[in-house]
Amino acid sequence: MLIREWKPFVDSLGDAGPDTIKCVNVGAGDLFFDDEFIKTDNRIEVCAVDIGYEIGDGEVVTKGCRRLAKDIDDYTDIDHFDYSVMMDSLEYIPDDRGYIEKLASRVKSGGYMFFTLPAYKDLFSDHDRHVGNKRRYDREEAESFFSDIEDIEMIRSRYFYFSLYLIRRFQVRTGSKIDPDRKITTGWKYKETGFVSRLVTGLLNLDYKLGKHLPGLSLMIICRKK
Repeated sequence: MLIREWKPFVDSLGDAGPDTIKCVNVGAGDLFFDDEFIKTDNRIEVCAVDIGYEIGDGEVVTKGCRRLAKDIDDYTDIDHFDYSVMMDSLEYIPDDRGYIEKLASRVKSGGYMFFTLPAYKDLFSDHDRHVGNKRRYDREEAESFFSDIEDIEMIRSRYFYFSLYLIRRFQVRTGSKIDPDRKITTGWKYKETGFVSRLVTGLLNLDYKLGKHLPGLSLMIICRKK
């Protein structure tokens, strides 16, 4: 659903050139999201940034239409990206404002910046501390935060995943262990095209569609570089 919501903004960047639209994804991880986005437009070239990549510092590794690096500054051959993506990564960075300003300096004028953030400060828990989260974000505060950054304009915001919000709210209120095995992340054991995966995906997509004006475990922010 995020791809469906963000794609019209990416499509509006068609004047970027006939051959390529350059995206930088900070905290890209396994690139699953980027691979799905690439399927919607073969002009997209992903420059993935993640400190977890097993490559040398300052090195950029090319894999098809994807390029991998540990830091955005490693892409010295690119003056400005057409748009940026940062999904559930900003909360790990001590100076979130400083990083957004740095990221904005690498996005072209008129380009879009897409963010997802963990929502609701009062849901901050031992699990957040365990995985290294510095903070969670309330919508109004996040809107003010992004709007206050000189080089960007806040375009849209919304919470999403109301069902997951209810579960987490219950866990925090009752003191339930959110990650009792302290695994931080767990692999999805079901086939991507299998019944369980399709069912869960369908339910979450329905949740996203119907929960536009409801609380949610996550917060989406879309900004535009001035």
